[in-house]
Amino acid sequence: YSLLSKSEKALELLTVDEVSAKWALDCLLHLPDRLGTVMREVVLKYGWRLAGGYDLIVPCLIESPYFFLNSILQGVKEGPDAAAQGEARARKLADELKSKLPEDKHEEFEEILDVGRRFFRLRDERGLCTDLSGVGLCRRGILEGGRRLAEQGIIYEAEHLCVATKSEAVALLRGDLNLLSSDGTASSVSTLEIPTPRELERRYRYIKTADPSLIPRALGTPPPPPDFSALPAGIARTMGAFATAGLRGVWDERTDDEDEDGIRSSPDAVKGVPASMGITEGPVCLVLEDDDLQKVKKGDIVVTYSCSASFNIVLALCAGVCTDYGGMLSHAAIVSREYGIPAVVGTQNATAKFKDGDIVRIDSSSATVRVVRRKE
Repeated sequence: YSLLSKSEKALELLTVDEVSAKWALDCLLHLPDRLGTVMREVVLKYGWRLAGGYDLIVPCLIESPYFFLNSILQGVKEGPDAAAQGEARARKLADELKSKLPEDKHEEFEEILDVGRRFFRLRDERGLCTDLSGVGLCRRGILEGGRRLAEQGIIYEAEHLCVATKSEAVALLRGDLNLLSSDGTASSVSTLEIPTPRELERRYRYIKTADPSLIPRALGTPPPPPDFSALPAGIARTMGAFATAGLRGVWDERTDDEDEDGIRSSPDAVKGVPASMGITEGPVCLVLEDDDLQKVKKGDIVVTYSCSASFNIVLALCAGVCTDYGGMLSHAAIVSREYGIPAVVGTQNATAKFKDGDIVRIDSSSATVRVVRRKE
């Protein structure tokens, strides 16, 4: 960020419009000296991370050059002191919470806070470094294979190979269609039917358009929390907290009988779990599909089903967060507290009540999100 901020040419390229974004990114990657080298390292490290969920059909950051450049530009605008400022906000909040406890509990509070911060950072970065990066690199290879198949007319689009099974993809790429068995090995018996281009297109469209709200929260009765006694004491305590606070807003089903303040029955308000304190107003940006992340602008209130680690790149832009699912230790809650933005999670139906462009008010003290003004 420091190198970029000192280069007029780089700053100019970061602010181009969407039409010119791919060209601008190519120019940044070929800048001379250290800056071009750093940009290529950034693309290699971050560009092929998924920008949405955890599925192979989810696009990577580099596949949307405009979104990728805007994300880098946001880092430049925040400046070198952004991390220190975030740490100061976190320390101030921790001190406020500690001051409400009896003095003989202060040492225990600091111990729990330290373990929690170190543990959940590890948990969060594992997702970034393994799931999002690993699946993203797999997608990169599959897209190249898909491109070659599409050029030969074997499938319609390169992305359609992402919905083939491993055995189907290998057989299509090898052209060895007669020797494919149900377990993926060469056999003259029990051959597996190779999907047609139309079948792969059908699978792809189904996954892209399926409504996740129709998926049940659990199959059967959720099991009790596991026994954490085998873990180190600090981690066991943190995991125990996750099993309680973390699942609130995921498994609990509030009924109309509990709608004492009438919010659940109101079309203009939701109530959930106050995950990060504060009050804020702003326009709603509904993120219901992977591509919707690219719509997020500075000052938006992101309303979504739930957040994965891939949301990190846009949460820095948000004025607030509201989710249908999640608890105090969900990803949306943790990252919102890190950025110091208000968040209400586990509302169950915010994505159904709010629309793009609605002006809403998040009030974490009452755990509510209310419409201030509907978009005309």
